[in-house]
Amino acid sequence: MSRAEAKAPHTAAASGGSLSIVRSLKAGQPEAGFETFLTVAADGSVTAFNGHVDLGTGVRTALAQIVAEELDVALARVAIVLGDTTHTPDQGPTIASETIQVAAVPLRHAAAQARRHLLERAADNLDRPIDDLVVEDGLIRARDNHSVSYAELVAGKTICLELRDDVAVKDITAYRVVGRPVPRVEIPAMATGEMTYVHDVRVPGMLHGRVVRPPYAGVDAGDFVGTSLIAIDESSVADVPGLVAVVRIADFVGVVAEREENAARAAAQLKVTWKPVPKLPDLADLATALRANPSTPRTLRDTGDIDGAGNNFPPGDRRITINTGPFTLQNGDTQEVVFALVGGIDPAGDHLSAVMKLKAHIQTIRDQYPQTGALPRGTYQVNHPNGSTTDLQVRADLREFSDITTAEASFAPEIGSEPGFNLQLYDDGTHQDSLAGDGIWGNSLT
Repeated sequence: MSRAEAKAPHTAAASGGSLSIVRSLKAGQPEAGFETFLTVAADGSVTAFNGHVDLGTGVRTALAQIVAEELDVALARVAIVLGDTTHTPDQGPTIASETIQVAAVPLRHAAAQARRHLLERAADNLDRPIDDLVVEDGLIRARDNHSVSYAELVAGKTICLELRDDVAVKDITAYRVVGRPVPRVEIPAMATGEMTYVHDVRVPGMLHGRVVRPPYAGVDAGDFVGTSLIAIDESSVADVPGLVAVVRIADFVGVVAEREENAARAAAQLKVTWKPVPKLPDLADLATALRANPSTPRTLRDTGDIDGAGNNFPPGDRRITINTGPFTLQNGDTQEVVFALVGGIDPAGDHLSAVMKLKAHIQTIRDQYPQTGALPRGTYQVNHPNGSTTDLQVRADLREFSDITTAEASFAPEIGSEPGFNLQLYDDGTHQDSLAGDGIWGNSLT
């Protein structure tokens, strides 16, 4: 963008004078052009420029509040120009909450910088120290009631300042505009039908397009992706009025027409031949489809004491800690309810690393020990299809507590399986929990 182009949004303002805060496209090379963030015009109006767009989140109003706050002007004085690539800074795509968190930061600095510059000019104009000046809606007033407006300070002048990010912005405790509810500026146009939406845009020579989806639409992995198109019969759409082109790029097929309805007709009418492609899984049973989908396990986090080091935890234990409560404990007490896996670790590392796997092992134990009908405290051997065995020890350890009134273990189910359940734990010697008062709590899993 040239310097002349950068001034285009405020040409009218500049003709009577203006203050602009800009950022050079190349540091130290102003001749390379610049991006404009803020302009204060000789009529007192303020125009701010942001490279994002308002997709219904209200950022046009929010950005205006930020500028009005830092400049100390009424919200009505601020106009926001969004996403106009001729005039606004290149700030990338509008995504998530990035407009306020990221793209608004230089605009806030620009407004604060403009306010500081105008205060400095007012101090010279009024022959008063800056600390004696206050600003209210663009009017700078001294303690002796002498005043000068932003409009007067820029009238007949063209001031262009390089954006700085070290200018102090307002402390949040001084906010009077930001954080306060104000009417959304775009709502009136929505209510009256004046709002221009994307589908309302018209430009000279505009064409319309439609995409013809491949039979594997929704699948993004596999050798067939991008290589499945055999042929396109363009004669099948020869009768569509205003058809401009049929476009093919690998497996991408699109049609272009002068009118939207004709583009839609051509896309539906176009005959395309595809190679056979894999069928999508049946999603009627979503849980089964997800489990059957190829996957590669990866460890996201591996922390904590998995080998055991305290009483009742022999070296080599593999443990799972589950949610527990409620308890009535003394100050400083901690608690842990665990299921311990001892011995028989699969050579491939198949040990209880998640509650999900624990549930699968418990079901295997129930299948192999149908006579128990439950899982009392004890050790059970799990036989794996590959011939290895795993010993599962069901044990709750709540040591060094003298004032526990209740204990309860909460079990998280496998995703898509039955709901979770709670298990009451006891230390009374009659609920599969060893001796009364020995600090090892337990119960039967039913």
